[in-house]
Amino acid sequence: MFQAGHPQASSHINIKRLKPVVPVLLGPPVPCRDREDTRERYCRSILTLLFPWRSIQDLCDVDQTWQQAFTIRHASITSESCKIIDHIQLLQECKNDRDKHLQQVIEAAQSEVVNDNLYPSRNDSDSDDENTGILDVLETIDMSDIPVLKEP
Repeated sequence: MFQAGHPQASSHINIKRLKPVVPVLLGPPVPCRDREDTRERYCRSILTLLFPWRSIQDLCDVDQTWQQAFTIRHASITSESCKIIDHIQLLQECKNDRDKHLQQVIEAAQSEVVNDNLYPSRNDSDSDDENTGILDVLETIDMSDIPVLKEP
């Protein structure tokens, strides 16, 4: 699959996997397709993921925008690849919804007023009898039985 002049042409080959795998994309996420301000980045990302290329010119001509190149190639995207694109978009929407929900939870938690009557202070719940009982137990411990680490 490598071109003849490639340094790995004689030592490497591509083998199709027997079982399909799900690739994990590293790097920045694919932008949402619905946002006009990131449309160029979205088109560039999808083209680089779905079409083979060795240089930028394999995907996009010098006098084209990424959106124009995507529009021209869109008809050649398979139905399976369209599902992948839809799943990428769905993942983005889920992440956005998660982030919005988390922000709402944080804002709600910050705006809650805590009723002090529901959470009595620690000192109010401690009785003198409990404290005396704990002190009695501590007094019965023989300190000579506790091992001490000696410094070298």
